[in-house]
Amino acid sequence: MSVRLLSTTDQVRFNAVCPGSVIGDSDIWQEREEEHPGMLQDIEDIYPLGRYGQPEDIAEAIWVLTTERASWITGVVFPVDSGLSAAGNMPGDRWWEQL
Repeated sequence: MSVRLLSTTDQVRFNAVCPGSVIGDSDIWQEREEEHPGMLQDIEDIYPLGRYGQPEDIAEAIWVLTTERASWITGVVFPVDSGLSAAGNMPGDRWWEQL
């Protein structure tokens, strides 16, 4: 990803939040679990912190970036994925079928 940073007096900041697997109220994960029993546990096992994300995890990261404490942060790609991308353990397309 490339963001062209402009020097402006508006102090507009550009950041990208990149979430890992988030399992919330969506029926899709339950359907996948029914098709592949044990899949949700397998997902937890690949994440360094031992769990998949919740919508609140992503919301908190976004909130932090909107606060004054983050006023000097711009132009970053912010992975919120339990360290999965840092560990180099990124699965590919339709990866849950490989579990």
